Amino acid sequence: MHIDFVGPALSAAALTALSLPGVAQSYDVVVSSSDDHAVQKIELYLDNFYMSTTTCQNIAFECRLFYKLSLSGVRGQHTATFKSYDWRGNVGVFTSTFTAA
Repeated sequence: MHIDFVGPALSAAALTALSLPGVAQSYDVVVSSSDDHAVQKIELYLDNFYMSTTTCQNIAFECRLFYKLSLSGVRGQHTATFKSYDWRGNVGVFTSTFTAA
């Protein structure tokens, strides 16, 4: 019997690019998650507020969350937190801090 205590791995494009002047009013956020026991879902939080969930199809060992982040009126420093869950209840977390100019 194999016991799994490790959450899914997460990777995302760096959101620090949002600090560049002249950035568009929205940004396509893409985060990938993988796990040896399959990814169940990925959640996105912005400044600790829930934004979106992607439920992974069936038994997916890799899954992606796509989200169009509107930057209208959100100038300043922000934190995006991604949480990925596997089917055994383990959670992986990836956090990125960025500045919207």
